[in-house]
Amino acid sequence: MSITDRYLDTARGTLRAAGLAARIRTGISVDAAWITVKSLASEGAGAVHRRLELEAPLAASPAAADGDWFDPAGWPASAARDAIIRASGGSPLEVIATIRQARFQRDVRIGASRAELSLDTIETTRADGTGDRWVELEAELLDGTTGDLEALGRRLAARADLAPATSSKLDRALGRMSGRPG
Repeated sequence: MSITDRYLDTARGTLRAAGLAARIRTGISVDAAWITVKSLASEGAGAVHRRLELEAPLAASPAAADGDWFDPAGWPASAARDAIIRASGGSPLEVIATIRQARFQRDVRIGASRAELSLDTIETTRADGTGDRWVELEAELLDGTTGDLEALGRRLAARADLAPATSSKLDRALGRMSGRPG
């Protein structure tokens, strides 16, 4: 599956200053786009963490790149939309980063729990046209206990060829787009 994430903020960085990241995701299906709001801070240590995540469908259109698509006032009512409007103070949003991902995902059972494993090949493009690419493995608990997810985390951490991410995809993309190592 090919996914495009457009991360949004105001020109002054109001959402990030409020501890939030907002994205519009396309590619999950041909007729849908999703708005997601995540907190930048998370609970937990190591590879297993928990953070606020609000998600809602948007009406998609072929004109997805049009500026009005990034105006939360025109989005369907949702907790995600309301959080963005509150945090931005109604200031216009702009795309601060675009991340394209080739995603392979599978559901796995761990003990009595079920998790979604996603292997993403992530690509960013700088303003000068050069790009960067990396691969990330993510496990998301779908149902069950965090204890089972932690057990999966320990099994993955035991592999010499895997290491927990130390930053979010957005932070890595912004760092790499600015020329800093991610």
